[in-house]
Amino acid sequence: MAESTKNLIEIVEKEYKSSLDYRARSVQHFTGLGPPDLCHLTKIFERSLVPSFFGKSGPAGYFHFVVGLDTANPAAVSAYFQSLLLNQETANWFGSGVWRIAGGEFCLYNAFSKLDIRVEFQIPGIPAVKTYALTATGERLDVTEEMFEEAYVCSVLRSFHICPRLPTIRYVWGMERKDQFERFLALVSKHYHKASQLGVATDEYALVWPQNNHMVATLAQYLVRRRRLSEGVHIFSRLEQADRLLAMHTSDFLRHLALYDEGMKKLADIMMTDPTGTPVLLRQVQLLIQQKNFPMALKVAKLAAELSPNVYYCWLLLAKVYLKMQRYDLALIALNVAPSLPPDASVHLGVMDFTDLDETYPTVRENEDAVYYLSFEPIMEDFDEEEGEFNLQDHPEVDDPSDDDDESVDQLAMDKKLSRAMTLLPAHGLNKWEQAAYQVLVEIEKAVGWDELLRLRSTIFLMDADDDDVQVVDEFAILKEEASNANKTHKDGATTEDTTQAAAPREEEKEEEEEEEVTGNGSNGCLATEKPLSEL
Repeated sequence: MAESTKNLIEIVEKEYKSSLDYRARSVQHFTGLGPPDLCHLTKIFERSLVPSFFGKSGPAGYFHFVVGLDTANPAAVSAYFQSLLLNQETANWFGSGVWRIAGGEFCLYNAFSKLDIRVEFQIPGIPAVKTYALTATGERLDVTEEMFEEAYVCSVLRSFHICPRLPTIRYVWGMERKDQFERFLALVSKHYHKASQLGVATDEYALVWPQNNHMVATLAQYLVRRRRLSEGVHIFSRLEQADRLLAMHTSDFLRHLALYDEGMKKLADIMMTDPTGTPVLLRQVQLLIQQKNFPMALKVAKLAAELSPNVYYCWLLLAKVYLKMQRYDLALIALNVAPSLPPDASVHLGVMDFTDLDETYPTVRENEDAVYYLSFEPIMEDFDEEEGEFNLQDHPEVDDPSDDDDESVDQLAMDKKLSRAMTLLPAHGLNKWEQAAYQVLVEIEKAVGWDELLRLRSTIFLMDADDDDVQVVDEFAILKEEASNANKTHKDGATTEDTTQAAAPREEEKEEEEEEEVTGNGSNGCLATEKPLSEL
């Protein structure tokens, strides 16, 4: 199709520049780092000598999304436009005319100043490239060098995130060259004093602390996901000079590098100024679990849960510690008393409804530096959790099976059918917090078996089947009594593995018998204890 561009799928607008108008109206609603960059092209159909009743007249709008493109300056954006001009497909020999790119507009959001930076080019035009900034109220401003640097930093940070599920999104593999990354880090250092304007992000524990803004959090997540851990230690060690609490990210890098003692030293320095900080305590628990120092990890986890009983991850880590100590009954209770799951953060992408719009399909696909085909719903096999990327090279809807034999085609069809069936499983709809909780349950089932897990559940918790026999129930008292009975049953009915552990010194058994059992109510997420949690 002559209106298409090589290596690129585009959305065809029904109304000319409707995507740009919708984005302009949505600037005031953008959150976080903002939406992906938008590239809009104006194409004109030029008739040939052969008349056609199907030719289009007037300018037509086409757009696609871009993530990871080098937008350091207007010249870099102009180079991208030039590549699109060269890749515009020509008409077939029987065509009645040709499509020509007459102009375009590239939009990148500046989350620092809440401006949408626009780079506009026209052919012919003097000057060929113009830039302006659009405010939330629709006012046009002149673009300064500082504005463009801020927009470039935001564009790179957006590329560090997992690619959003949008059709016709082009993901360019950027930041692979050392000079590019060093230039980006220089701009991060230059504009770090304004990083609070980007807003505060949640860390891996769903906690919010003022110093963990979107710039810091996104950069740390990218370095961990790309396994650039030593580089992360070096970068954040320099940022610590501006804010001491950023050492928490440094400790995360050290934990992934198995440098547990150095990570604990970083956290200990923070504890000198903030001894009750929940983010610090949770990171200490993680390090202690890695060091297999479970008794100390239990003490710190209990302290974190006591200080922040409304934080879901405190109870999840407490359950993990109990799991490591083979206190499966207490692990179940810790999961049960956990508060409601934190909601997933919603991001307004400012993208119009394009379900009823047409798409172009290029006849030439030869470039491998970008992902183009995200119009279909990605399946689980497409996503690499460790790399945080979509792997679409082997997807049956992307590959051309014409070069494969019949057996390969049948295998692809079978794999596709199985993959679609897998997406119907309930686990596909779980968020990361639910997956972490279910992982604890899976580990308990592996350790004690399914029947023992059901027995533990029935002895610890009041089941729905028991409601008919109970008129007025004090759930608090029943749960406390059931937890106490479950602990006694767990001690009396020891398995072979428990018998081996019974050979430990009698002093340890006495200490365990003196522990106060943790009970709670799953509806309000509060502990029911006779002593402070830190003394359990």
